[in-house]
Order: sequence, then C-alpha cells, then structure tokens
Amino acid sequence: MNQDSSNNVDSNSKDTIKKENSIPKTSLEYFNYIDTSRFFVDTFLNLKAESLDNYLLVLVRDRYKGDTLISNDEWFSFSPLILKLINTSNKKVYTEKLKDNQFLQFFEIISSKDNSKNYFIALINTGGGSGYEGNLYKLNFDNNNKLKPVFDYGELSYFAVNKEANEWLVIHGIWNFEEKETHFEDHRYEIESYKMLNDSIEKTIFGKTKYKYSSMNFYMGLKEMIKKEPELFKSIDLSQFSFKDN
Repeated sequence: MNQDSSNNVDSNSKDTIKKENSIPKTSLEYFNYIDTSRFFVDTFLNLKAESLDNYLLVLVRDRYKGDTLISNDEWFSFSPLILKLINTSNKKVYTEKLKDNQFLQFFEIISSKDNSKNYFIALINTGGGSGYEGNLYKLNFDNNNKLKPVFDYGELSYFAVNKEANEWLVIHGIWNFEEKETHFEDHRYEIESYKMLNDSIEKTIFGKTKYKYSSMNFYMGLKEMIKKEPELFKSIDLSQFSFKDN
C-alpha cells in the first residue's frame, strides 16, 4: 500500500459506481409480464446484460397471503420482496422470493479488466427503525442462479468495489452495547474483503481497529483509521477501490 493511502479515499469519485438514480428508468413494459392485481410493484430498473439482451429487473410484493388480501395492512411495505428478472428478448421471467424487504441501492460497474458490465443490488431487511441487516447480491445472466449473495452488512457498514469489479472491501461498524455506545457515536470497525471467484466467494478478515472512529463522517473516520492503524491496510491497495456513501 502506498505510504499516503488516505489520499485514495475519495467520496466524490464516480468512475466505477453508478447509483440507482443514474440508471435509465423503464417504460411501463413490465405490465406485460406482471399481474399487478396480484403483485404490487416496488422498484423497477432497465438493464442490458453482456449478451446485449434487454432485461427488466422488478421487485414486487405479493398483495395476498394465501387468500387474504394484506396490501392494505400498515406493515405491507415491510413484507418480503420478490425479484422478477425479465428477459424481454425471449419473454422468460426468473422469479426468486427474498428475505429482504427494502431496496437500498443498485450498482452498474464496468470492469477495468475486460470492460464488461457487472450488476449488483443491495437490499435490506428492516422493521422501520434505524437499524437493519442487508445483503449485497450479484446478478448473473448466464445460469440458473441469477442472484448470487456476495456479503451481508448492517446500518454501520460501508463498502467499496474494486476497479475490476471482482472484489468488495467492507468496513463494518461494531456497535458495543457493553460500552453503552449510541447509534451516532464513534465505533470500532472490522475490515473484510470478499473476492468473487468462479463458483465461490473468498472472504478475508484483516482485523478490528483498536480505536473508535466517526460514524457520522465515515470518510474522515476512514482517513484517520488508515493513518492511526496502517497495519490493518498494509495488504490492501486502496487505490483500486472507490468508496461511496451507502
């Protein structure tokens, strides 16, 4: 790692990650594939896979539980999501029921290695409070396992993808209740990475910080973390990662 690695932490960098609001919105074409009398459409995105087929990614909620209508219930917005990945070229629809109940963020990442497009989606499971648990998935278009889990995270986690789009650096905040920490106080962090191989995910744990750092201004806290505890980052080339505010 370069001696002044903290300079590589750039919250304004936009070279690898495009947030959900930069992805073109779909037309109402999904109405051709989804029975909206049965399913409530929560989120929809228009994708183009490497094969150049057009895909619609739609997250829906089932309006019914058995024969009982539940869409009028106040908790309906926290019911589990169902993913529908629609190939508009061959009219096939892939469906998967999820444990997550809220959409968080969508990533379209162009690999610096082969210029391929890579798609990831971050979802969370929440009951409406400030805390939540989340999962980041990679979308696959060439096999039956369309949604591949990469890692899980929480409300105090921050993550970055590398320029080749095959590895994620994840920094988890540790909420220590024994020390009576509140949500917005400084926390210690654990640094991990998840490298995507052909059929598996390789997880590496680099360690936990000795000191506490800001959870209100993560980028300032990360730069301080790198300077105070460089041993945790000595095997990480931070110049390959672009952090965004999740």
